[in-house]
Amino acid sequence: MHGYIDRQLEKDTNIDHKVSKSWTRNRFMKSDFEAYAFAIKEQEISTKFIKAKRAKDSMNITLDSKCRLCKTATEDIIHIISSCPLMSARYYLPIRHDVIAKLLYNKLITMKNPSFQRSVFETPEYIYKDGNVEYWWNVSVKTITKLKNNKPDVIIWDRDKRECNIIEFSCPADNNVSRKVEEKITIYGPLVRNLQIMYNDYTFKMLPIIVGALGTIPKATRESLIKLGFPKKDINRIIRKMQEQVIKGTVQICKTFMRFSE
Repeated sequence: MHGYIDRQLEKDTNIDHKVSKSWTRNRFMKSDFEAYAFAIKEQEISTKFIKAKRAKDSMNITLDSKCRLCKTATEDIIHIISSCPLMSARYYLPIRHDVIAKLLYNKLITMKNPSFQRSVFETPEYIYKDGNVEYWWNVSVKTITKLKNNKPDVIIWDRDKRECNIIEFSCPADNNVSRKVEEKITIYGPLVRNLQIMYNDYTFKMLPIIVGALGTIPKATRESLIKLGFPKKDINRIIRKMQEQVIKGTVQICKTFMRFSE
């Protein structure tokens, strides 16, 4: 199982492989934290899948490998950190997704208003106005056609430039980041088309911000940050900060899960 995740990613041309490894060069990262993150990546965590596989390989014994929480899927490391339905609302969203969403949301406002200050632990107001720019946080959009996906994470309306940026965040399994980019663009395509009909004097862009649960960065994430207007010299720092927050969340999620009784 060693290197399994890296082998799945190495031929994916949609991934920025150099940037994906940048978090490992953080000299302020604690060694025990980094070691646990690599143990997750190399599948050295004692999941039920690993126990069952090793028991079968060494003693020809079949053990139950179903998830201790949902009892349906195989309890491997990918399931634990990104796929268990009973972990999503309580752990995946608040510990990873919402943290990087708030981080970037705050940086977007600060880029135009340097005096703005807010912690990533504070929940933003639904609509924040700064001059002729409006920042919408988890606001449902009313359209002509009734849409299933009409509540993106962030929408930025720039009245002066007549631009609207629709931003969606996700922290999927690392072998799923390229697919997640396409998925976000596809499911929010109808919203973009409806808004374009309603506001034909605006330019609309759908911008996915995807960070893998173990730090993998698709090229689309950098492209989205460029389109949002961040200076190129700041983009690597922003990506590294998001990586660190996501990986910290993944370590916390994994440690919490492993404390649940089998």
